[in-house]
Amino acid sequence: MIEKLSGSEFDMAFVPISLDDLETVVERNVCWLTADGVEFPWPEAGGYSVEWSRLKTQKHLLGWVAQLCTKRWMTDIRLNYFINQVCTHKGWVIHPLPV
Repeated sequence: MIEKLSGSEFDMAFVPISLDDLETVVERNVCWLTADGVEFPWPEAGGYSVEWSRLKTQKHLLGWVAQLCTKRWMTDIRLNYFINQVCTHKGWVIHPLPV
C-alpha cells in the first residue's frame, strides 16, 4: 500500500512499516548529507559518495538514480532515502505517480 504524506515540505510515496522496525530500517538505509555531498555509509558501498557539484539539477539527480540502480548494494528503500534527502536539501518537490 502506498500512502501520500501531506503537510510536509514535500510529498513522498512510502511503504508503511511498524514503529518497532523504524529505527532499524533508518539505520541500515539512510545516507548521510555532508558539506561535500551525499555519502553512503554501508560497508558494502565501499565509501561511495556523490558530490553536490554533481547534483545541481533534477536532471543530474535522475542520472544518479539510474547509476545507483546498477549497484548491487542499492535497494529500493535506500534509493528512496537518497532521493528524498537530496530533494529536501535542494528544496525540490517530489510528486509520486498516481496509484
